[in-house]
Amino acid sequence: MLERNLLYNKTIELTFDPVKHHYKIGEHTTDKDVKIGETVDGATSILKVIDKPALLGWAVNQACEYIDKSLEIGKPLDEIQKMNLIEGARGAYRKHSKGAADIGTLAHAHIEKYILAKLGKGEMPTDPTNEMLLAIFKNFQEWEKKRNVIFKSCERKVYSKKYGVAGTLDLTCEIDGKNVLGDLKTSTGIWQEYWLQTAFYKQAIQEEFPDLHISHTAIIRLGKDGSFEVKELNDFDKNIKAFVGALDLYRRLKEMKHLEFINK
Repeated sequence: MLERNLLYNKTIELTFDPVKHHYKIGEHTTDKDVKIGETVDGATSILKVIDKPALLGWAVNQACEYIDKSLEIGKPLDEIQKMNLIEGARGAYRKHSKGAADIGTLAHAHIEKYILAKLGKGEMPTDPTNEMLLAIFKNFQEWEKKRNVIFKSCERKVYSKKYGVAGTLDLTCEIDGKNVLGDLKTSTGIWQEYWLQTAFYKQAIQEEFPDLHISHTAIIRLGKDGSFEVKELNDFDKNIKAFVGALDLYRRLKEMKHLEFINK
């Protein structure tokens, strides 16, 4: 079912398909500068154009670990066993990432319910029974208490009229009297493109609410092993410029899929 969101004082309807993860301008849009029915680029899709060399090394290591566990020294392999070993090594990273993704998805969903409950939008969830999920959640609560975090919004759809890009903002909160925009990540590290993503969120929400001053952005990493870290940054001008560079590359690559070549 499509999610419908009214933005910019109800002049723009942004629809979101949670299955296909597509954004589109809805039919109830009244802003004449925005084209109704237009598919909108998503921030996370745009940033996929940035190379991630760490992921390649990780995938190779997963294949090597699979071979190390599966191959017995001195034991000959027939053709079928050899093929199974190769196929198992080829897909080892998928099995590992699927389990990690499940934990990350559940942790993100639980914290989302927790924040929404604190905002008066639902019932407070009970603590997870899974030890790893519980560790992630408790680390989040400890950070919340230590920094005296006051949540302001959660899972908010945002749209930049300037760039024609949409996204889902994880949370905004108040820390030490300052408005902070936060993004939850369940990765093994805090990668550089995350700051470009949060710069876009800051751009979009301040387009819609020009009187809202976002002091800085924060990445809240919920480690799949129960680890936890938060980093904060205020380098908006450079990061939004870099995001726009990725946007230009992303859109040009899409255009090039439909090139018409000149035959000589």
